[in-house]
Amino acid sequence: MREGPRQRRVWRRDFPTPPQAYVSPALGWLLAVPALLGALITLVLPTAQTIWLSFQSGGVLRESSYVGTANYGELLGGADFWRALGFTSSLTVIPLLVAVVVGPLLALALDRAGTWTRRAGRIVFSLAVVAFSPVAVAGAWLRGRCRTRPAW
Repeated sequence: MREGPRQRRVWRRDFPTPPQAYVSPALGWLLAVPALLGALITLVLPTAQTIWLSFQSGGVLRESSYVGTANYGELLGGADFWRALGFTSSLTVIPLLVAVVVGPLLALALDRAGTWTRRAGRIVFSLAVVAFSPVAVAGAWLRGRCRTRPAW
């Protein structure tokens, strides 16, 4: 029996489209139920419990009583909260502005610059990565999270 060259089937536009299997929308919901239950148990319920406990005076392990928004009034009336909020905002807003505004502008300037300027920009940006790595390793050594600790 003589075998001919292998016939390869090529899909062309003139072929009819293959039949599609019908999938019930109920199957999609059935498969999504475990993920939805997981999100409910691990995200929604603890958040609701935290909000409810924020209106209580006392604690989780001892008897508590409902005080309404008095906890929030005490928190927002103190200067420590506003100082901490300002510091935290500066830690989030300044890097965000650098990443969203300065980064694209710098990339645009380097894109329009000449070859040597682009090379210099690559070197300067790679120095940040090179400088960060030893700092991260030294920080790991100081916190005891690195196995190979230096003998100093």
